[in-house]
Amino acid sequence: MKLHRIAVLGLVALSTMASDCEGTKETGDIDTAEVTFYDGETIIQEVVVNCDATTGWTYYAKTDGWTSDAELTLQQVAVTTPWDELHHLDSIDYDPDGYWDEVEKVLPIVTAYGDQIDDTNTLFQCAEYTYPDWSTSTLSFMLKVWDAEDNFDDCAVWGRDVSIFAGEGPASADCYNFNPSK
Repeated sequence: MKLHRIAVLGLVALSTMASDCEGTKETGDIDTAEVTFYDGETIIQEVVVNCDATTGWTYYAKTDGWTSDAELTLQQVAVTTPWDELHHLDSIDYDPDGYWDEVEKVLPIVTAYGDQIDDTNTLFQCAEYTYPDWSTSTLSFMLKVWDAEDNFDDCAVWGRDVSIFAGEGPASADCYNFNPSK
């Protein structure tokens, strides 16, 4: 169940790979003398959500550009007593020249309110996620990403009622709606 951004992006500066390029995204210890780094905005290109009753929820996203943070808000809607959670996705792979980043979070499912801990597990059951027929779902999602310099660059929303996230994007704009059109 992949959701893809449908947009034509501008050209990105081409990279010249340095054969002796060493370092990490976290330390910034990369020899830049022969490398042209991506200098565009960090843009969410792909979001994948999977839920399995045994392993729990897996959230994955791929961006153009490096991320310094990827924050996922889960908001329960269309219920009497809604619940919300906030989780941070971890970088699992990235381009050494800054052209892309992959972030992911795996959250086991718990059943008691007192057992739910943000960034560790989730109270939401798989049955609450009914992609692509959101009419029976009780969940709405928002993913926000910050670039390598900690600037809030992009966000995406999907789920039953994305209007609850209106104005949450950069410069108070709306986030990109990843819901498939019907």
